Amino acid sequence: MKINSKVLLVINLLYCYTPTILFLWGWISLWISIPTSLVLGYFIYSYQKSQVKEDEVCVRRIALYGGGILLFAIGLAAGMCNILPQSYDYEKHNAVLQDLVRYQWPVIYDKYDKAMLTYYIGQYLTPALLGKLFGLRVADVLMGLLGISGMMLITINMIQITNAKKSWQQIVVVLSVILFSGLLLPLQHTLACMFPQQMVYPNTDISSVGCLWGIYIDNYHFEYRSFFTIWQFVHQQAIIPLLCTIMFLRDKYNYRYLALLALPAYIAGTWAFLGLVVIILCWIIGQLILTKGSIFLKCLSWENMFCIIVPGICITIYFIGNVTGNKPDTMAFRFDFTLKHTMYYLLFCLFMFGFYVLAIARHFRKDILFWIIVAELLVIPLSSHTDFVMCTSIPSLLCLMFYILTFLFSEQKSLLLSKVALSICLLIGFYVPIIQIRKAAVHVPYDRFYEISLVDNTDRNNPEIGNAMKYQYYTYEPDDSLFYKYIARK
Repeated sequence: MKINSKVLLVINLLYCYTPTILFLWGWISLWISIPTSLVLGYFIYSYQKSQVKEDEVCVRRIALYGGGILLFAIGLAAGMCNILPQSYDYEKHNAVLQDLVRYQWPVIYDKYDKAMLTYYIGQYLTPALLGKLFGLRVADVLMGLLGISGMMLITINMIQITNAKKSWQQIVVVLSVILFSGLLLPLQHTLACMFPQQMVYPNTDISSVGCLWGIYIDNYHFEYRSFFTIWQFVHQQAIIPLLCTIMFLRDKYNYRYLALLALPAYIAGTWAFLGLVVIILCWIIGQLILTKGSIFLKCLSWENMFCIIVPGICITIYFIGNVTGNKPDTMAFRFDFTLKHTMYYLLFCLFMFGFYVLAIARHFRKDILFWIIVAELLVIPLSSHTDFVMCTSIPSLLCLMFYILTFLFSEQKSLLLSKVALSICLLIGFYVPIIQIRKAAVHVPYDRFYEISLVDNTDRNNPEIGNAMKYQYYTYEPDDSLFYKYIARK
């Protein structure tokens, strides 16, 4: 099957920008949302028209049909459409989706402490809008189908940007989108040999070796997620940022539109958006140095400035009520530079991405973006904020996968030994996600839908509700917030 690259780009933009437009129209006053949407629409049209190259992405039958069926099955196994068991994160995902269906936008809770839903709601908005017409269960199924179609779209885009023309190359892309991971199991066993007393789950004496998501050691939790873990736990916050990252990789020299390419990730997955923004800013700085400033005016384009100043600031004001609200000290963001943490950190970096980097570094030694990705992956685990580490790393991990696949698909025969070593590392990394899939797929499918809401978590005086549930999803006293007072749709 041949797909025109311009058509693929249009599909990417529609998938990514539909939630942003829905947010503007559903949550922002019309005097802001109408002109902002019109200008954004014009800039998106201009960007699409600026693409002069009209090559075709040829997806082989085995990748199209076999890969499509496999991705659909993997999406169901990951909990999408709610007919197989879902991860515990779905308690939150389902509640957010259902409240977006039940309540008028912006969502305001007033059963206990008055609060406004403040979360990365981008991926939820399209199924929630349709759910207002057809019901909660329809929204639930549509959410899953949107996630599965996003996985397929990411796969087709990865086939394009890695130049995977042969059948075996496209099969490798499909498997990587499902299974790509660091060397988690060898890391766990190495740490268990070196620190056997510390390698336990928090506040227990139970060994954490064999954990399928990350490492628990000495009350620290380090996690760079495998791609199946992303699909199983946070596809709602990852798919749009991943597509934005792919569009950046595809068109990183088109400086006029870089903010336009990144913007949709902001409302969909803010931590991942932060990781992508750091990559783009470092890329621009590097290019400014290389070109001696000749691209400066392109970076200050109307398109970039508008995306940052108007929709960018609107979304920032929406989030700021949550970020600046009073929260317990246990939820504070912090870095840890103790000696023990440093030992864990170094081994984590070596096994979760370091061996991959060592295998391909010489081939990409002159690629600035490659070293930006490596630097970001090195910096992120210095934080002991678990969500920051797990989610901010998502764009960098996709970029690393892009470089690995590009390396494997190169025609240079001199790279054979490095390719063999790299392939062995990939297969070892695939092992844990395969176990996850096997554990998820052994259940009998049936309708697991039930109604749930976040409203009861707004009772901050209830000691039985954890701090994460009380504070992560709300702006309390919304009437006093900048967003609700000045720009919210009422």
